[in-house]
Amino acid sequence: MIDTGIHTQAERLLEALRAEMDPVELRWILVSHEDGDHAGGLELLMRAAPNARVVLTMLTMLKLGRPDLTMPDRIMIATPGESFTAGDRRFGVMRPPLFDSSGTLAFFEEKTRCLFAADSFGGLVPQPTKDIEPMGPDYVPGSTIFLSANSAWIHDVKPETFARAVDGVRALGPDWIMPTHGAPMKGMTGQLCDHLLTLPDMEPFAFPNDAGFRQMLGQMGEGVTA
Repeated sequence: MIDTGIHTQAERLLEALRAEMDPVELRWILVSHEDGDHAGGLELLMRAAPNARVVLTMLTMLKLGRPDLTMPDRIMIATPGESFTAGDRRFGVMRPPLFDSSGTLAFFEEKTRCLFAADSFGGLVPQPTKDIEPMGPDYVPGSTIFLSANSAWIHDVKPETFARAVDGVRALGPDWIMPTHGAPMKGMTGQLCDHLLTLPDMEPFAFPNDAGFRQMLGQMGEGVTA
C-alpha cells in the first residue's frame, strides 16, 4: 500500500482493500510524507494490518509525532538514493522534483517501471479516471494550478537548479508515473518533465482571501455554508 489517504476516507479505503485482500496479509505500507491527505488513514490501516511495516523518511517519522504508529519494530527508514525489497518487488527511493514537505519520498518499482511520485506531476482532473490519456493536453492547465499552488517555492529557485532534479526523473525513464493527486500516466515521462520545466517562470498561483472564500461558499449553495 502506497499512502493511506485522508482520515475521513480511511474506512472507505479499508473497505476497498478488503475487497482485494485480507489486511492481515498486508506486509508493507509506504508513506510518501506526513501530510494528512497522504498519511491520514495510517492509524486505522496499521490496526487492521498488524503484520505491516511502514516505510518512511526519518523526518516524516518525526513530523508524524506518533510513537504508537512508528514503533521501531514496525518501521523502516528509507533514504533517497537507497533501495529496498518488499516481497517480490524492489523499490528505488528518490526525492521527487516537486514536494510540499521536505520529508517527501518517491518510490520507483523496478518490475513495472512505475514511479509513485507523491505530489510531483499531480493535477486537477474533472472526474475520477484510471487513465489520463483521454484528457490529452487538457491535463496541463489543471496540473499547472496544482503544482504551482502546492509547491510555491518553485518560483523562487533557479531554473537550472530545478532542471537537475527533473532530469533525474527523465534519466530514470519510468514507463508509468503515478501521482497521488491526478491519474495514472503511461509513456508520458518526457512531456511531463518538459511541463515541469515551465513552472518556475510562470505566475505564482494565488489562493482566495477570506472574502473570496465566502463568495465561493455562496456560489456553492446555502447547504454548504450551513
